[in-house]
Amino acid sequence: MSKPSLVIYCACIHRDFVSQESREAMLQGLFHSGNKIAVVDDLCGLAARPDPVLSAWARCRNLTVIACYPRAVSWLFAMADAPLPCNDGLRILNQRVLSSLEILDAVGANPIGEDFMSPAKFEWNGNREPWFPVIDRDRCRNCKLCFNFCLFGVYSIDDQDKVRVSGPDNCKNNCPACARVCPARAIIFPKFDQPPINGEEVDESTIPPATVRPDPFHDINVYDLLRERGRQTQRFSREPRRTGLMLEMLHRQLDIPMDVLQALSPADLSRLQKKASSAKEPHES
Repeated sequence: MSKPSLVIYCACIHRDFVSQESREAMLQGLFHSGNKIAVVDDLCGLAARPDPVLSAWARCRNLTVIACYPRAVSWLFAMADAPLPCNDGLRILNQRVLSSLEILDAVGANPIGEDFMSPAKFEWNGNREPWFPVIDRDRCRNCKLCFNFCLFGVYSIDDQDKVRVSGPDNCKNNCPACARVCPARAIIFPKFDQPPINGEEVDESTIPPATVRPDPFHDINVYDLLRERGRQTQRFSREPRRTGLMLEMLHRQLDIPMDVLQALSPADLSRLQKKASSAKEPHES
């Protein structure tokens, strides 16, 4: 009898990257594959806790993870102090790119008997969608720009002077601003919809020189914004024009959700604008 394989399937219930029909087809195929199956509502949620089951899974010699981009999955496990092995026994299959048929074909069948037919289920019972950054340590320069930029206490500095994600629950849903200003493209939001922030491999030609951080507002035309605001409903009619333009700039260039920006105090909003427009990456130590 062959050694059982563990297949972890992330259903990613908070996002619609995969249709419900594809999810059902995937589950049916996995349940009949003969492999040992673990069905996770949201892999990000397990990493945020962090759940000790991730360490147990990372020790498996024959492990397949069906989730999103391999770079995102690898650093999610690493964030939970459960680094995945670097060997041929590990496969990460990206369901945002591959079809359910392609994934099931890659998983294959494992004739191990009926004992492993019942899947283990890990349901999400949190109060909010697990949205937070993950740091790609292979790319991170430890410039600490993310730590200095974030207003919400998502990051901290550990006893080895390294930036870490210590407050994942503090992150604002759908806000990838810190990843936008990261000069090394080292910050991943697994649920984001654009590369390379979603974990897709980085195009090295887009990386600026090590000591230069591009101005996030370099391609904003204030006059275009004013003309557009004149054609649309004045969402900020009770606010000074400068504040309204600041909100639009931060929203457009850093993808900060408008409701997050509108909830900031004037002082925090001013701090955020100054950080985004004038902060420079320090020389690496």
